[in-house]
Order: sequence, then structure tokens, then C-alpha cells
Amino acid sequence: MALFVFLMSIGTGNQTFGQNLCNTPGGGGFTLAAPSICLGKSVVVTPDAGLANDSYVYLYDGVASVSALAAQAITNRGFQYAQPGSYTILQLASKGATGVTACQVVTVYPTSKLEYTYQICPSPTGAGYTVKLNFTLDAITKTYDRIEVNWGDGQGVKSYPMSSVGNISYTYTNPGNYLVQVNGAFNVNVGCITEKNIQSIPVRPKDKPVITTLTSTGAGAKIDVQATPGDVVELLQKNGATFQPTGLTATNGASISVSGTGGATQCFQLQVKGGCATELSDEVCTLNLSAVAGNQQNTLTWQPYEGKGYVAFASGYSISRTDNGATGAPSQITTPSTVSTKQLVDNNGIQCGVQYCYTLQARMLTVSGFPTTVISSPVCVTGQSAALPAAPTNLQVSVADNGQIEVRNVTAGLPTSFTMLVLRADSPAGPFQQIGSVSNSTVFKDPGVNPNDRSYCYQIVFQNNCGNVSTPSKPVCSVWLGSLSTGIDWTADSPFTPGTVSRYVLEIYDTGTNTLYKEIPLGGNTHYEPDPNDQSTQTFRYRIRAESATGESTSNYFELKRNASIFVPTAFTPNGDGQNDRFLVLGTFLDNFEMIIYSRWGDPIYQTTSLTEGWDGNVGGQQAPAGTYAYRINVRDKDGQQIVKRGTITLLR
Repeated sequence: MALFVFLMSIGTGNQTFGQNLCNTPGGGGFTLAAPSICLGKSVVVTPDAGLANDSYVYLYDGVASVSALAAQAITNRGFQYAQPGSYTILQLASKGATGVTACQVVTVYPTSKLEYTYQICPSPTGAGYTVKLNFTLDAITKTYDRIEVNWGDGQGVKSYPMSSVGNISYTYTNPGNYLVQVNGAFNVNVGCITEKNIQSIPVRPKDKPVITTLTSTGAGAKIDVQATPGDVVELLQKNGATFQPTGLTATNGASISVSGTGGATQCFQLQVKGGCATELSDEVCTLNLSAVAGNQQNTLTWQPYEGKGYVAFASGYSISRTDNGATGAPSQITTPSTVSTKQLVDNNGIQCGVQYCYTLQARMLTVSGFPTTVISSPVCVTGQSAALPAAPTNLQVSVADNGQIEVRNVTAGLPTSFTMLVLRADSPAGPFQQIGSVSNSTVFKDPGVNPNDRSYCYQIVFQNNCGNVSTPSKPVCSVWLGSLSTGIDWTADSPFTPGTVSRYVLEIYDTGTNTLYKEIPLGGNTHYEPDPNDQSTQTFRYRIRAESATGESTSNYFELKRNASIFVPTAFTPNGDGQNDRFLVLGTFLDNFEMIIYSRWGDPIYQTTSLTEGWDGNVGGQQAPAGTYAYRINVRDKDGQQIVKRGTITLLR
């Protein structure tokens, strides 16, 4: 209602657009509870007596149009500002039927905390320590007239104008932890309590920070830090001729990892955060190692150490080598003597195909006398060689229990990585053809042969990881056991190289239990005739064991079956003289026996199942007449085979 009356009273002419209503007396009036307030407090207005329908524009800019005032005016008699500064308050009211205005200015003061860091340096005079405060001001804190600092040493509060904000420092005579309080202030008493920024500042002698170890890690680096306990240090990286901060920080005993160093030399320093120019570590730079493989040697090169922050190498360079597959710590292979050394040739036992990894290390004393170690990234190469591998010299071939032929290389001093190529032929004279290979193994099992059929001869060739091959070994041949006669026979070609067979041993196995029955040493013989009087077993299982000074080799198993035999006489004389009185049948390996005697008319006159009884020439208790009689003998041998023998026997009296 007040705003409507006011607008109607001033009309809507052109003078209402862009007109500052505070430039001419408006007939209204109000008072402020205080002409200045603290940020966060409300300004309070009281209208003069006789005014009605009062409203207020607390952010009046002097140029608002009538329509804008309609949106800004409020009837609240209190208002809180969001930012410090000076603000014009426009009153819109009515006195009687007339619209009136009035203006006043209120000042809002900040109470915000001042943000600062500190830097501690030895006093320029050499006595005590100077602490310099470095402020970070914003739009609000810039409005303070001065800065008040209580340095915490009992000397009270010191005041500094804002014009000296970049040069506020204080010198302490004695070291210690000082509780420093900082706040903003104004030259007039506005009654505001500004917020204090309180920090404990450790004032004491400081050691220079130290890069104790700089280790390159491929595309990055790791820096181990030594610093005064409580200090925070920042890593600086050299860019051209100057060192630039990286934003990476650490404390005593910690490490800083930096990426993106690549293969180029990088130099670093540490600086104490808030410290002085003298609180910089000595410069330390990376080492970069490269390696190139040659014929049985690896050439290592590096740029001599480029850092300027050292006075002496404590023990020069050292290079360590780790062989692929090796266990334990890397072996130190050399210690180049001077800092200018930049190449080393390693020809110590370089083998083809083996990976060798190298690390370069330098231990030095910095210009400040601190020990520092610099370690390069590992660099790896694969050994090369044009030399041929040594030929295999000690081989054995044997038939395993499962019937496979195994070729075994027992040559001493084999390389750590190799391929064994296996060649086979039907005789020691060849021709030999490659049939397979194994890598890093000394045993080859040949699946493509039948050792029961024949003997097989083998040669071995070594191939290293560079593709170089040795000359073939001397041939070795499996022992074949079979029967080329009434007994058993075996081949004489040696299954060993070097050396020959010192003796053969015949192993005899029970076919029923497959256990070793007996062993018979046979010297150098390659034939054995079983004992014909040994009636214990019709079938035996045999194997030959060849022995030499370098080992043993076994043949295939072979079973020899001896046929059942029957001996039948042609005549007998049952006259009681004790000689040839019975018709007896003799035989070997017989299990069941039956004999039937027939008369000349084909009638059976005698039958027995006893091999030892025989016919005494009697029939029914009476002597049979002399003459020729027929017989049939039915037997079964110990292997169950049936045998029938027919013939005639002559009885003489």
C-alpha cells in the first residue's frame, strides 16, 4: 500500500527512469541502530514519527526504475548482508497522502580469518630465526585496514598496515614452538570481533633435506627423503636451467614417486615447505643404462653422472647382473673406478638365449657431505653366440618296463637352456633321421617303435637358443632280446656311449607272479640255452641287463616256451630180469597223462593215468602173448595244450 501511494504521488513521467531518489530531499526519514555493523549481523531501521506504510530497498543502486523498485522494496525493518561493504538504504513511505523517500548509508565490516603460511629462515644478522608470514587474501579480507599479530613470545600484539602485507616478519632470539595468532582489524572501532588464525610455528635449527636414494623405475623414479622431523618437503624437478616445483611432498623417512621421467636424465632437489632458499637439498640426477648383446658378450653403456651436487664418489659405479631363472640377490660383476667411466663389456659366461638384466649404481657424497645412492632402471638383453654347442658325449638307451624306448643324455655340464634333437636308424651305420626333440630335458621317450620287433639306434644333437646345432653324438642301440635258435639271443650293438658293454646279466622272471626268479651273469655272450633238465616251469620270461662303467641298459622282455615232449620205446621184455620189464613212457612238462593199450583186434586191454606205472605185459593176470600191440597216449602240457600220440609197441618174450 505504501509503495502504491508513493508511486502514484510521483507520477509515471520520464523522471522516474534512472533517477537517483537520494539526490534530492524526499520528505521521509529513519534512523539506524548503528551506522556500521559486522558481517553476519543485521542492520536495523526505525522510521520517523508520522510516517506510514514504510518499506525499504536495502541494496539501492541509485539507478533502479520504478518497476525495479516495486520488486526490491520490502517492509522488514531489519536486513542481513552477505558481503562486507558500504550499502545505500532507500526508504519508501507516505506522509498523509504524499509519498516520501529517505536514504542512509550503512557500512558492513568483515570478520573472516586471514589465511597465511610461514617461512622460517636464519636471521640475516646471524642471531636468531626470522619468521615471515605469507598471506593469501580474497575480496573480503582485502578490506581490512591492518593486520594484528601476536607472535607468541610475550611481547603483545603488533599491528601492521595492509600496505605491508607482503613484508610481515618477526625475528626470534631463541628456538621453540611459538603459538602465533593473526587477525584482521580496522582503524575505526566498529565493535567487530574478527576470527583469529592460530598456528604453532616450530622455530629451531633445520638440517638440509637429503635425497638418500634416487631409483629409476622405468618411466618414473622413486626418491627416498631424509628431513628434519616435522618438516614437509616438496620435490623440485629441473627444467632447463631452473628447478620447478612438482607439487609432490613427503616427510622424513618417506618416499616420493614421480612419473613421466622417460629415458632422459632427470635432476631433482628437495625444498622445505615454507623454508628458506638455504633449505634446499643438493642436486641429485638419474643414471640411465643401456645394453647391447653381441657374440658371447654384452656391452653396457651409460652417460657419466651429470649431477652437480656431489664432491666425491664413495665407491664409484657398481654394476649388478641377474641371470634369468637365477635365485638370490643379483651378483655384482664389476666396480668401474672413475666417474668418467661410461662403458663395460661383460663376457663372463654369456650363454645363448639366457636373459641377463643389469643395474647401474653410484654411491657419492653430496657437497653438503651427505651419502646418496643413485640406481638405474634394470635393463635386460638376451645372450647371443655364434659358437656351436658341444656334442653330447654320454648317452644311454634302454627299454623301460612299460615297453617304451628311452634315450637318456647323461652328459655333464649342460647349458641352462637347450633343445635335444633325437635321430633314429635301424642300425649303427644309419641313415639317421630326426624323429623328435625335447627342450631343457635329458630324456626322450620314443613312442613310434616296437622294441619287441627289433633293435633301434639313436643319435642326439644339441641345439641352443640361437639355433646353433652341435655335431651328432656317437650312436647307441637298444638291446633286442628274442630267439634265433633253440635258446634265446640278443643284439650286441652297445646301448652306451662312450664305452662298451662290460657284461650281460640274464634276468629270469616267473610268468605267474612276474617276480624276478634268478639272475645269471653271462659275460660278453649274446646267447643262452635254458637247462633242458629244469622241469619247474615250461615258460620263462627273460630280460637282458647290459652293464657298463657309465650305467645300465635293459632289453625288451621275451617269453620262451619249451614244448612238451614224449618218449615212447618200440619194444619191451617182461621176463623178470629187471631190465626193460615194463612199457614206460617218458615226457617233460606233462600235466595230465593217459595211456591205452589195444590188442591186435583193437580191444583195449590196459589203461593207466600214471606216468610212472607202465604196462607189465599182463592182461587179466595172465601173460599176454608176444607180439605187436597198438597204443594211444593222451597228454596235456603245463600250458594246457592237448597232445595225442599213437603207435605200436612190440612185446618180446
